[in-house]
Amino acid sequence: MPTQFDPRIHLAYSPPESHITMEDLGKVGEGIAPIGITQPFPLLSEEGVLALREEVFSRHVLDRCTHTSDLAPCQIRGMSCRSGFASFNESFWTHPETLRAVSEAAGIELIPIMPYELGHTNVQLTFGAETLSKLGREPLRSDAPVASKESIVPKIIPGFNNLPPLVPSTDSDTESEGEADLLSPVSTEDKKTEPTIAEAAGPASQEPEPEKDEHKPVVGWHRDSYPWVCVLMLSDATTMQGGETALACADGTVKKVRGPQMGWAIMLQGRYIDHVALGAYGAPERVTMVHLLS
Repeated sequence: MPTQFDPRIHLAYSPPESHITMEDLGKVGEGIAPIGITQPFPLLSEEGVLALREEVFSRHVLDRCTHTSDLAPCQIRGMSCRSGFASFNESFWTHPETLRAVSEAAGIELIPIMPYELGHTNVQLTFGAETLSKLGREPLRSDAPVASKESIVPKIIPGFNNLPPLVPSTDSDTESEGEADLLSPVSTEDKKTEPTIAEAAGPASQEPEPEKDEHKPVVGWHRDSYPWVCVLMLSDATTMQGGETALACADGTVKKVRGPQMGWAIMLQGRYIDHVALGAYGAPERVTMVHLLS
């Protein structure tokens, strides 16, 4: 029997300790609220994460709701466009207590967009085409952390947007990044660098290895279709490196916000801010749920 959402069991909300404003990003007068993005904050309990994962990675959802594109190589979306098809996801994102929590975090009253947009899920293809077959109720966990490394912000892709190329970051959780030898965003030498689904694995007896290029973005540079987005981490991030959200400032610099822990979320005014979900490494999976609001 499917788990029924219960906010007393499955919610663990606590407000974010800080945020970055639209003014901080050089976007005074843009957007519908002063806050641009929050720091990560707790939203779901461990029980809530496990129940959500069990539903998202169920066979009936994967068979009907898995999508791929140049922008995002693996998304699970549309699972709640039919009432009762993914009842936990639907109840979680439409419950008054959930809406109260995300509205308080964003500093503005928010409501869901439509059933189709209730919690679509982005999956980093750590094991290529075999990744989804490895995911389920329990997160994949790594035995030990890897050495800390730099997250690389991908360059602009001609035809996708107007941003200048973006530069490597410093080590702080949230930082501005200066200019460095900027190339034209429409240079004919720029190559499309969006990730694609890896080729099918070899013989069944071979265990697929994690992807070598940890700098591939999970979702490339974009703006969202609707004003606000809640990004919820569904993976164990204990050993995870990278995985930040990078934001383009009006002056061509970049700010990065560290990725959330499992069950934690960030609120982002994604309709008005160019942003990218950076790839993660040091962990066998990176699964985030993205919920659009207005």
